[in-house]
Amino acid sequence: MTMREKAIDAIAEAQKAYKPDDKHYFVAEDLKELAGSLSETEAALLCEDLAAGEVLQNCEKEIRVYARAHSGCCPARMVPSLLRKACGLPEESPDAAPTQAQPASAGRINILDML
Repeated sequence: MTMREKAIDAIAEAQKAYKPDDKHYFVAEDLKELAGSLSETEAALLCEDLAAGEVLQNCEKEIRVYARAHSGCCPARMVPSLLRKACGLPEESPDAAPTQAQPASAGRINILDML
């Protein structure tokens, strides 16, 4: 069993303490989705945090604070970064970071690149 799978299982176990209409239940769903995309090292850190307890509460609090500061809104695109922050994980996985192609020559535009 990989660390990602262990993290997802630990989140599911913690999620059982909440009803399906509880906000912590939904935070656990988002956290399980995030756990599936973590590196093994990050998943190990998340497992340690889950064993210590109160991860779901901390994540929910982080989302709530963000929403209150932004007119009661927390867009879905912000949730993964807020969950990473609440769990003490780096902003983006180093192995998952997209690589950007460098332009061939600075200052010149090739019309064929637009087709």
